[in-house]
Amino acid sequence: MKTHHFGRLIIAVLALIAIAGLTVSPVAAAHPRFKNVSSAIVGTAGRLQVSWTELGLGSAQVIDYHVSAKVSAVYVCINNAGIQPNAANKQTVYGPVETTTSFSADRTGVVRGSAYLTPPSPGSFRCPSGQTTVLASVSYTDDPIIDLTHGVGITVPNASIVYL
Repeated sequence: MKTHHFGRLIIAVLALIAIAGLTVSPVAAAHPRFKNVSSAIVGTAGRLQVSWTELGLGSAQVIDYHVSAKVSAVYVCINNAGIQPNAANKQTVYGPVETTTSFSADRTGVVRGSAYLTPPSPGSFRCPSGQTTVLASVSYTDDPIIDLTHGVGITVPNASIVYL
């Protein structure tokens, strides 16, 4: 009789362990960490592309990211020949830029993502008749990317480019 109860007790304990193993959430098992973080300015509009790989996530888990930077953009006037006729005729614009995005981790718990930041516009800066406003240079600094889902982040390499 005691053997019969002992057998049922073992089966009950094993069943509880199996159920507990099935109900562990992927978030609880996650150990997120960033790898291969890079930044590059793409195109003539001065957009910053931030790319990353994040490992140690739950399979198929949706991760929310926040990417931000401090930016300095210099706008100048050029004539139809592409020449900047008056070096004093320029405007430097400063400001924070940011974006949020979401990605789903693959079955191995990895996200490979990219986000873009755009420099601020020249605001009220206007060129004289016959000249065009163009972006002469842009610089991004203090660029963090934050995994909002897990509260981990990393600093992205600074990036800058001079067009003129």
